[in-house]
Amino acid sequence: MKKHLFIILVTIMSTGYLMAQNAASTAYRIPLSTYVHNNGTLESGAQSAIERKMSSMATINGYGSTAGDFALAAEGTLVDFSTTATVPVRYVASVEILTLVVNTLEEVVVDSKVFSLKGVGSSKEQAAINAINQLNPRSDACVKFMTDSRAKIETYYKHQLPNIKAKALSASDRGDYKLALAILGAVPESLPEYPEIAQIMTDYYLKMIDRDAAKMLQEAKAAYAKRDYYLALDILGRIDPMSNKYPEVEVLIKKITDFYEKEYQIAEKERVEDRERMIKERKEDRAEAIALRKDASRLEELRINAAKEVAISNAGILSLERQNKADFFKVLLATI
Repeated sequence: MKKHLFIILVTIMSTGYLMAQNAASTAYRIPLSTYVHNNGTLESGAQSAIERKMSSMATINGYGSTAGDFALAAEGTLVDFSTTATVPVRYVASVEILTLVVNTLEEVVVDSKVFSLKGVGSSKEQAAINAINQLNPRSDACVKFMTDSRAKIETYYKHQLPNIKAKALSASDRGDYKLALAILGAVPESLPEYPEIAQIMTDYYLKMIDRDAAKMLQEAKAAYAKRDYYLALDILGRIDPMSNKYPEVEVLIKKITDFYEKEYQIAEKERVEDRERMIKERKEDRAEAIALRKDASRLEELRINAAKEVAISNAGILSLERQNKADFFKVLLATI
């Protein structure tokens, strides 16, 4: 009865909290999530130690961290606890770890094993942690358990392939390509039928990126029509180069880059023309200045005219000064 309730709990939790395993990508890894149930007999440090051991058991024995239909579940129980007659006092803990490989979809135990462990420490929790650390993922018992489970998982997927492909096809027909890929992604690469699954996944992936590319391409064309080239390039940059639509993307990118190249050439030409015009004007001014130096009478005339212009422009100052003097004399005469 306890095991049945444990399976239900694992099934529920596998859709929410699932420990991710920090494993390097290795070929033919079978997707397997890990979950550790706390029954209240062990403290948090011991629970964390079990979590690390389960993660190591999975990765070391050829399982991947991608969530699939299976989970490696564990429950640790402190079955005995005592102290030594030494000074200082030492604590002895006996721990049992119930380990299950569970089909979370069908709520069925694929395989199970109980590991009985004992540890000694300076505290009750440390003794329990030391007991858990006695579990060696590379031991014959662990390797056999995980290898037997792997064979049963592969057999399950082999028999379920028609149903798996049907579910993926249904999701694909609805346009939910991400779900379709997730369904097929749980199939182990070690199956002889996997090349067929890989081809179906490739087809769905291309459909997904082609659909997304078509949508973004339309948005980019609309931005291009409005001459918002920066926005168009930003949208085009998000399109997957593996899409069958990418040749159209390259055409539009070339149109935009050609436009900017042309604009640059025009701007560069105008800059050169402005520079040449400035140089020409300076040469003409210099030539005129040299000519003026040679024509003393004309130079004098120009100087006089320039002086007159300054005088006219400052006539207002003189008028104000004259007005101030007139006012002064009026006051002066009034006092005589």
